[in-house]
Amino acid sequence: MRFSCHRASYYSRFYRSPNRGRLYFSTLSSALFAIVLLCFAKHSIASENQVESKPLQELSLIGQGEMHWMAWHLYDARLYSADGYYRPQGYPLALAISYARAIDKKHLVSATTKAWSRLHIDPPSRWVQRLSNIWPSVNKSDELVFYVTTAGIGQFYYNGDLIGEIDDSEFSAAFLAIWLHPETSGKSLRAKLIGGRVLPRSQQTAEPWGLKEETHDK
Repeated sequence: MRFSCHRASYYSRFYRSPNRGRLYFSTLSSALFAIVLLCFAKHSIASENQVESKPLQELSLIGQGEMHWMAWHLYDARLYSADGYYRPQGYPLALAISYARAIDKKHLVSATTKAWSRLHIDPPSRWVQRLSNIWPSVNKSDELVFYVTTAGIGQFYYNGDLIGEIDDSEFSAAFLAIWLHPETSGKSLRAKLIGGRVLPRSQQTAEPWGLKEETHDK
């Protein structure tokens, strides 16, 4: 009991002391300032990562939409091209996916192979292996960008950073087909991504979706 009274007396004298009181509030203010500064720094780093995604800076938005499965919001998707118009297999082209929930990379790869199966695309095992090596597991608010160069090379960006590429134009076409092929399972999202901004066939430089239905390892 004496100890408790002594401590109470000590804290009473501490707060009554002008110098110690000023020191206490000065320390508290410094701590709060450090917390605010840390939050600002994290926000700045996130903003810089978004700005560093060069492919999107150089392209124009065609359309955007959301993907839902039952009651769950899975991700938001945006489609970009050089002039804001969609051409089947007309490059450069970029698909940006911002995730609304955490997804393990095994599930991402599995969902990709299932989507190919529905389109009757038989992917070489090397494609699946490359995706497993390149992709990370994603968290809520993470962004994956698939950018196809004019040469048909597919590049993956994760939160603004280049994480890998696949130098195979057939892979690029097959991967984009998951969202853009007329027979995709997500027809509503496809319509929003294309946004009605499709060039007439006479102005297209490539046959739409000239995919091989079955592709085998060499």
